[in-house]
Amino acid sequence: MMNNTLHKISSYIEEKKLFLKKDKLLVAVSGGIDSIVLLHILHHLHYSIQVAHVNFQLRGEESNADESFVKQVCEKLQIPFHTKRVDVKTFALENKGSTQMLARQLRYDWFQELVQEHQLNYIVVAHHANDQSETILQHISKGAGIAGLRGMLPKQNKIVRPFLCIDKNNIQYLAEQLKLKYREDSSNASDKYERNQIRHQVVPVLETINPNLHQSIFHTTHYLNGVEMIYQSYIQKRLNKLVIRIGEQSYKAAAKSFAHDGFGLNLLFEWLHPYGFNSEQLNDIYTHVKLGSSGKKFSNIFYQVFVDRKFLFLEAIEAKVVVYKMVNEIPYQSTINQKNIEIKYTDKSSVSFDKKNLAIFLDAEDIQFPITIRHWQEGDYMYPLGMLMKKKKVSDLLINKKIAKQQKSNLLLFFSNEKLLYVESIGIDERFKIKDSTEKIIKISIN
Repeated sequence: MMNNTLHKISSYIEEKKLFLKKDKLLVAVSGGIDSIVLLHILHHLHYSIQVAHVNFQLRGEESNADESFVKQVCEKLQIPFHTKRVDVKTFALENKGSTQMLARQLRYDWFQELVQEHQLNYIVVAHHANDQSETILQHISKGAGIAGLRGMLPKQNKIVRPFLCIDKNNIQYLAEQLKLKYREDSSNASDKYERNQIRHQVVPVLETINPNLHQSIFHTTHYLNGVEMIYQSYIQKRLNKLVIRIGEQSYKAAAKSFAHDGFGLNLLFEWLHPYGFNSEQLNDIYTHVKLGSSGKKFSNIFYQVFVDRKFLFLEAIEAKVVVYKMVNEIPYQSTINQKNIEIKYTDKSSVSFDKKNLAIFLDAEDIQFPITIRHWQEGDYMYPLGMLMKKKKVSDLLINKKIAKQQKSNLLLFFSNEKLLYVESIGIDERFKIKDSTEKIIKISIN
């Protein structure tokens, strides 16, 4: 049975063109049974792999023990190991967001950084058929389009999922046959999280109806994947004709195009759902469009839609404050809001003046890690270069610079130990300028 399962995984990798033997892979390993089996199977199949583990510090010593365990496994297998610690609870409180959602965002952002830094090809995660079933049931419970019904893709940009073709029983069998040790996450037993409720309460009932539930859903998603490609091809052609861009983050479309089209609700869903509007809101918007209403507004935390008699208008709401990155060491590269950020050490011979303030130079000795990168918020202040240590509100500097409201919400600020180092397009803080005594210099570039 073990050889059959290995053959099934290898065939799936080949059939879906997930990756090649020459590719360099970053494997996400938590220490649990799924990711530990994935790590050993890829190692057994002689793929070139490195491991990434994120310690979110949610379970105290248990989280630290997970990190130590994964490190030991990698040392035994002689596999490069990367780890990162994030206080995700504090991060979530500061940003008023879901711990689970922010943890996922931070995790994948860091994976992308590692891929770029170490010139890797793909990020491999251990999602399997049971995870797929739970994801689809979760989507159905909240209302979903065809993309929600087909669940996770085996390959999505640089993220690949070679275990979608097997279920939890297969993984447990492989762990037993290979005599693998792994860590148990105590939070998996709790119904505090929505996914666990589906896993513990909904799935067992469905399995009494169909014992092969997960394989049945797997085959359904395989079929729906093809259906979605045909569907999306038609929808996108229609939307390309209907939706007109009128600003950096604003769009409009003729209301009658949705009201008098047999696929009007589908078109509306595929246009607005990616911007965070749920099924209930989309049905309400569609109803108002059909009635020819005017003046109605619908919104979420990022976007809003205005219903006019002639047009539907979609525009971004001024971004909430988000801490995007915590830079613990340099050189550092990342992409934020479609801006390429680079932080590196340099010397005095490389210092130059940039009138747009998109490349700046700072005294490295004055900077403490981590460097935090985030959006501007009310109350931020700095001591602008050349103003003889006069304290200024960033909001006033933005007004003086005549920076537009939309651009203002997307500007990036760089902090060291809560002291503002640099404001994109504005410049650096006097406290971190290069002095005659400066020996080590940090350069920050935004492209």
